[in-house]
Amino acid sequence: MKSVSLLSSLSKVAAATSERDALVAALEAYQQIVSGHHYTTMYGRVGCGVVDVFQPGVGWLGVDAEFSKLVALHHAGHPFCTDFFANKKSAIYLRSAMMCESDWHRTSIYRMVDHPLGIKDMIGLYFQNPAGQFGGLFCGRGEFFEESEFASAKNFHAVIVQLLAKVPDAPTSAGEDESRCSVTNLTAREGEVMHWLVEGKANCEIGVILGISQHTVRKHLENIFVKLGVQNRTSAVHIWSEIHPQ
Repeated sequence: MKSVSLLSSLSKVAAATSERDALVAALEAYQQIVSGHHYTTMYGRVGCGVVDVFQPGVGWLGVDAEFSKLVALHHAGHPFCTDFFANKKSAIYLRSAMMCESDWHRTSIYRMVDHPLGIKDMIGLYFQNPAGQFGGLFCGRGEFFEESEFASAKNFHAVIVQLLAKVPDAPTSAGEDESRCSVTNLTAREGEVMHWLVEGKANCEIGVILGISQHTVRKHLENIFVKLGVQNRTSAVHIWSEIHPQ
């Protein structure tokens, strides 16, 4: 029965008329390949801090949902994202094979997303779209994955890459437009600084929250001002609030 259900899910991927629908069907199949307690699909634009997240039983949350914004803010600091955005090609990753536990526990994505969800390890599947979009399938759980499980996921990833290549491209996705993406080329740390700046925190407070010095906070702000094309905190907050409306 499981093989029949898997084939049914894969047939939905092949028959999908949009990438988002294809990814949802692929996630359904993924749940039958790798065992975990937290499954999500993510869809956005490469290099853009705006993503949409799909959760089984809930649906697409929307780019303005708190969880979607939380993931968008911290995703760039994930080892999966660092490699994928650098190489810009479909790939599969095992978190525990990429970063030791002590380093991983110091990342913002672990503290803000994975730890609260009880995720100790994760297998992430990324798919590159020539038009600039990317999709991801994620399975997380509270214990480490075995090599055999990762091997099964790799075989599954190879199949999904082929199926997604036949799905029609979407123009702009995850609900974002070009104006919202054009100024979101901040690093993960710069995004964190902006988050707390919008919350009204002073440099010293941001430094304490992020565990960095006030001097480092000032340097981040200098870089942020250049990237956003502004000269002060007020203007930076105004632009950032337009990109990431509450």
